Amino acid sequence: MNEIKSGAEVYNTDGTAALYVGKSPDYGHIVMPIFESDEDTETRFGNPEVWREVFGNPPRAKLADDLSGLQSSIATHRKELSELHAEISSAKSQRSLIEREAKKNPELAPLALWLSGEAKFAVLLGGDYGSQFSVRDLSAGPIPEVFKAREEYGRRKLRLVALYWEPDAERTYNVRIARYEDGSGDKAQRAFFGRTEQEAMDAAAAHVSGEQHKQQNDHVYAEIAVWLEHFGYDSAITDRCRTHMVEYKKRAAENLAKSAREELARAEAAVAAARAKVGETENRLAERAK
Repeated sequence: MNEIKSGAEVYNTDGTAALYVGKSPDYGHIVMPIFESDEDTETRFGNPEVWREVFGNPPRAKLADDLSGLQSSIATHRKELSELHAEISSAKSQRSLIEREAKKNPELAPLALWLSGEAKFAVLLGGDYGSQFSVRDLSAGPIPEVFKAREEYGRRKLRLVALYWEPDAERTYNVRIARYEDGSGDKAQRAFFGRTEQEAMDAAAAHVSGEQHKQQNDHVYAEIAVWLEHFGYDSAITDRCRTHMVEYKKRAAENLAKSAREELARAEAAVAAARAKVGETENRLAERAK
């Protein structure tokens, strides 16, 4: 064996590592065992010991143990990788199944778009309970920002998005979003997806347009038409809804004119009262000046 210098790392027959100090006056070698430590901590040494034999390289037993541990680690990682591949394969199969079903059932198309990762934008419509339609709280934007609810102190948290089946109302699938981030609250807001914001808006407009063909109250027909006109989908308005919209606008204009006339009358009355009061004051001052 070559001469081992003080301070070198040596091993015993079991593969234990130590710091070499020097030869023992009686027999063997004086060493300080090295204790294993984390990368973030300094190496620790034990009290001096005398080893009968020391080796500059780990003996075969140590190398065999290291190799066994390495092989075990490789086997574990291979198992984890195999399980991950199985999950990915299963997800791809489910995605393919949904995409095939979506071609048969257009109602599932939004879900397929979402699961494929192609949905980048969403439009949220509020106040939509089955066949009872009411446009409230429209919001549009990139996913997931549009799914966040404004909470107290200005914090914004993601809300739960879920697929719903409505057997008692429309008997259709639709995607809805919870009011709060923990999934609680009503699910009145419906989500419409798109690869672009315009595509998401078109999907929302298609839904709004479809509501025209269901039995609604007259004011709902008018509200649908106003919504479609406001967002540039005038061509999608049916004759019936347009008639209700015209009547609605006429009544709104009449109500606005009436309110304006009433406000003007109140203002004129206030001015007349003020002038009368000024006249009375001027008369009293004139009487006092005589």
